[in-house]
Amino acid sequence: IDLFCDGYALEKARKRRDDLIKTETTIQKTIISLKKRYGKNAVIKGADLQDGATTIERNKQIGGHRS
Repeated sequence: IDLFCDGYALEKARKRRDDLIKTETTIQKTIISLKKRYGKNAVIKGADLQDGATTIERNKQIGGHRS
């Protein structure tokens, strides 16, 4: 902090960043919880629903390989 620094703006930006981190952490924990409860394919990206996508198929395999 110096004479030309706006302490209020810095504190506001820090609080916003902390809130975003807290929100992201909550979302990630929720996704992990859903995957543990309902399986790996419970939450997937939209790109994994396109033709040729292999994520859903690979999630059903052991180690990503056919057994």
